[in-house]
Amino acid sequence: MDDKRLALVMLKPDAVRQQLTGPVLRWLAARGFEPVGFRQFLLSAERRADLYRTTRVGGRLDWQLNAVLYTLGPVQSLLLRGPAADLPAASLVSGRLKGDFRPSRAQPGTMRADLGALNPIFNLVHSADDPASVRRESRVLFGDDPVFDEAGLSEAASRSPAPFPLWSIVADVLQRWAAEAGVAEAALARMDWPADSAGPRHDALQVVTRTLEEIAATAAPGTARFLTGIRTGETTWDGWRARTRTGDDPWPSYLTYTTLRYLDLCLETP
Repeated sequence: MDDKRLALVMLKPDAVRQQLTGPVLRWLAARGFEPVGFRQFLLSAERRADLYRTTRVGGRLDWQLNAVLYTLGPVQSLLLRGPAADLPAASLVSGRLKGDFRPSRAQPGTMRADLGALNPIFNLVHSADDPASVRRESRVLFGDDPVFDEAGLSEAASRSPAPFPLWSIVADVLQRWAAEAGVAEAALARMDWPADSAGPRHDALQVVTRTLEEIAATAAPGTARFLTGIRTGETTWDGWRARTRTGDDPWPSYLTYTTLRYLDLCLETP
């Protein structure tokens, strides 16, 4: 098979959890891509390090915080045959179709914008950058011989999407945490969150930032420092998790923390 026609897309655990396999396949099919390999599995720390070994250095995300995502569920690897074109299929996906790693900057017509990426960690997909990367990353994600689990792909693609209601989740987790931390009820009553339909748009992020600042301004100094410390990284994920009780499901707490952690990154002026 012509290497220029091959692309590699990995659905991250957040996309798998939200059952977005079908929408991703249909989105790609509309642009001339068809699957020729599929595998679902838990991505070990060793495989993840190998997958990202060319991009880990110099990145803007906390490597260890990002690693938590891969402990929460499986990934799905898709090897794809793309349309015949001057540009290699992998370069087309990575450079034009995937979208910015910050969903607030992903343009309409890209995967991350159209399919509802939520924050710089919950951004749905990874893709190989070029034909050489496809060859290397295929060995990481498929082994020496690409696997095409057609039955598994069909079953995954048939599931109805179950997207996370971003701001409802963040508000619920934060309200419960703030109440337990002793934040005044009057401050919590002023929480004015965007609608879930607003997604991670710039204006929605600004509203959330102002609300957090208002809560911090009325909270006790230690509580305010803990809350504002999420945005700087001073309050770590382990510290946040230890003080946030969300039952047996870690997804709401992790979505909340990562959304707040990267508010400032997403609000940077382009």
